[in-house]
Amino acid sequence: MQPVWDGAAFQPRQILPLCLSWDHRAVDGAAAARCLAHLARLLGELGRLLIQTSWPSASSLRP
Repeated sequence: MQPVWDGAAFQPRQILPLCLSWDHRAVDGAAAARCLAHLARLLGELGRLLIQTSWPSASSLRP
């Protein structure tokens, strides 16, 4: 638990530190930052992660 300012007072919040490593020759830094931000949003809403429909279905991965 860490204190987080909510605009009026500090509130205790659970914090999950995330980091991302990539080869800058293969991946643009802006795209990597968007990926990390999207992952952080998904992890913040675990229920949404479990029912996320943008992931490919198993049948679409078959050759």
